[in-house]
Amino acid sequence: MSEPSEPTCTELENARVGYRVGAQLWAYEGQIAWAAFNAMLVANSIVAYAAFSLRTPSWRFWLHVAGFGLCVLWFLLSSRMFSVHNYRVWSTRELEELYLAGQVKTVSRGADYHAGKPVEFRIAGAEWQKPKSLPCRARCPVSATIILVILLFAAIHVASAASLLRIREWVP
Repeated sequence: MSEPSEPTCTELENARVGYRVGAQLWAYEGQIAWAAFNAMLVANSIVAYAAFSLRTPSWRFWLHVAGFGLCVLWFLLSSRMFSVHNYRVWSTRELEELYLAGQVKTVSRGADYHAGKPVEFRIAGAEWQKPKSLPCRARCPVSATIILVILLFAAIHVASAASLLRIREWVP
């Protein structure tokens, strides 16, 4: 098997353009994912508030069922959007490591930082004496936090709907 050859000027320029586009798409996908998450959070909050505010048990029950359905859609939407976001990050990192290694370390060093490994920076030609790493309290994956929020809303809707089912007067 032969050694990989050095990239040509055209390949290197294509890699730089691809890296720039990848980073821009990565940022854009992240903004869209968080906007969708926030919209679903507000929508679910409104449904929960309405369900707890109504006096009619049947309406309350069906709003909690709708809220649970909204949680399922929220989970699926979040999973897809953050998966696409991760794809953009990995694609950008691949270009960085294949073509820009040694020159650019933003994404690959960011992966180490998020994993809690120490990273060093060269600022004004000098390395920092103390390597920086992500504090332990900040290492909880964002995806776990998102799932926790969705599960919390789903649990509220399920528990509330189940408690309403115990009131037999309105159930046919």
